[in-house]
Amino acid sequence: MGTRTPADPALWFGAVARYSQSTDRQGAVAFADRVFGTIRRGASAETHDGQRVRLTAVPSVRPAKAQVDRLHLAASATADTECPPAVACTFVPG
Repeated sequence: MGTRTPADPALWFGAVARYSQSTDRQGAVAFADRVFGTIRRGASAETHDGQRVRLTAVPSVRPAKAQVDRLHLAASATADTECPPAVACTFVPG
């Protein structure tokens, strides 16, 4: 018997972070945060063949961010550098 897929989108944070394929925690969390931002706001688009798709906003979703701990990702070595959250920066001492 396989594992059941949770219906609560909040319980998908770890899977979304892993889907990012980032090897460091900062990159994986930044990706998952962007995805969950889209879930909270909702989205709509038109496909190349003219079909409309819509993701209904779920502003109340609060992702289970602690799931990322189980992914055993490397800590980001940013030291005291300034780095935008959407960029995976690496600190290299001079």
